[in-house]
Amino acid sequence: MRKSLPVFLILVFAILLSAFTSVNLVETQVGKVTLPIPQEFYKLNDQDVVSTFGMVHLPLGIYSNTERDIFIAVTSKEDSLTRSSKIEYKASSPEYVDDLKLYQMFQKSSLYNIYSKINIHTDTLVTIGTRRYMIMEFDSEINGENSQGVPTTTDHYNYVMHCFTRNKSYIINFSCPKEKMEKWKPIASEIMAGVKW
Repeated sequence: MRKSLPVFLILVFAILLSAFTSVNLVETQVGKVTLPIPQEFYKLNDQDVVSTFGMVHLPLGIYSNTERDIFIAVTSKEDSLTRSSKIEYKASSPEYVDDLKLYQMFQKSSLYNIYSKINIHTDTLVTIGTRRYMIMEFDSEINGENSQGVPTTTDHYNYVMHCFTRNKSYIINFSCPKEKMEKWKPIASEIMAGVKW
């Protein structure tokens, strides 16, 4: 009986640990997009978005945890990837794929200009359902100074999905501190895989 007690305690600890680390995702409508968002996340109001991110154009929605260090943002803007906004290429058409690849190159280049250091995990085009997406997954480092002039470094993990319709671009961005990447990376993948229109 005594020998089985440590095994029992390990099993109980493992069950409790998995309960604390699992995340319950809830289907959430954000504009025309539906995606699974962690149940404990809440939607930031417009004032929070402006004060936290300094955005001029408000997104469709930004959701965060209570610590406000993990964010899921859905943005949309009038923007045409295609050569003519009057044409909506099919996801498999060569013209659409060429335009998306060109956009992918520009986005990748801009990341190197934004961040002090970047490590790209995924940089690809995928088809989910009838839509074609550009996916970029990376961790990054920004070096700067705080208000007292002391050097600071901010490390983040991002999973970003881009999609284009006839005259709009949609960006879904998951972001968390790099030290939380190990836990949240598979959850971010699950969120992106669950995007519906």
